Amino acid sequence: MCLAYASVGEGDRFAAYREWGRRHGGGGEHVRTAPRRADGKLRIGYLSADLRNHSVARNLIPIVANHDREAVDVTAYSASSIEDSVSRHLQSMI
Repeated sequence: MCLAYASVGEGDRFAAYREWGRRHGGGGEHVRTAPRRADGKLRIGYLSADLRNHSVARNLIPIVANHDREAVDVTAYSASSIEDSVSRHLQSMI
């Protein structure tokens, strides 16, 4: 995570991320794919305590807005009791 904020070039950052993946990624055997729903849609869930006026929610809005609703079923789980205009906007999109 520190590399994301370090003053290094993009090429060096990418090389470090690849090296980390080579060392710790395990070749993908830990990756599990869930079966598709009966209607063929992929179920996607977002979980955050920041689904409110916060950078996480503001970055998530365009992602949620551009999901192909014919292909995916989107759900969001908020780990916060804070409700504001941004959280209500996200709720209206899902």
